[in-house]
Amino acid sequence: MLLALFGGVLADRLPKRRTLILTQTLLMIQAAVFGALVATGWIRLWHVYVLAVIQGSITAIDNPLRQAFLFEMVGREDLVNAIGLNSTSFQGARIFGPALAGVVISSSALRRP
Repeated sequence: MLLALFGGVLADRLPKRRTLILTQTLLMIQAAVFGALVATGWIRLWHVYVLAVIQGSITAIDNPLRQAFLFEMVGREDLVNAIGLNSTSFQGARIFGPALAGVVISSSALRRP
């Protein structure tokens, strides 16, 4: 939460598009490392802690950048609609993502003999 203050400052000073591409790439790498550790069975609790700190740090920069970039993409006249659409997509992912994960987990548990 404290890093989000610095993320807002960086959102104002850095080129938004390039920085967003960088933060999304770093988040993808973090998720790939986490997935590889889980898939190989090498995951330990300290890995989860370190990867969570990394993800939180990157997200603290990514979120203010994304909000600032939204204005650059649509302009002032469509900003209210863009904010609404952006919020709807995030909230929809928070609602339907866990539900979909539950269906996938339960269907894989049913296939086991």
